[in-house]
Amino acid sequence: MPGELQQHDLKPAVADAIVAAAEVGAGDQVLEVGPGLGALTAAALAAGAIVGAIETDPARIAGLRSRFAD
Repeated sequence: MPGELQQHDLKPAVADAIVAAAEVGAGDQVLEVGPGLGALTAAALAAGAIVGAIETDPARIAGLRSRFAD
């Protein structure tokens, strides 16, 4: 349906595997579109990346701000 959000959340182990496969490391700049609950965001940050994220769902934005307030 037009305008309906289709959200698919990653499990942390999958996010870790994606970050490892992409060879994301300390100081790398990552732009994440649709971070959802932040699994990939957390994995990239844990690898030392600098992460920017774009999310359109207001509820998820609030959750991401709370989770990654630092």
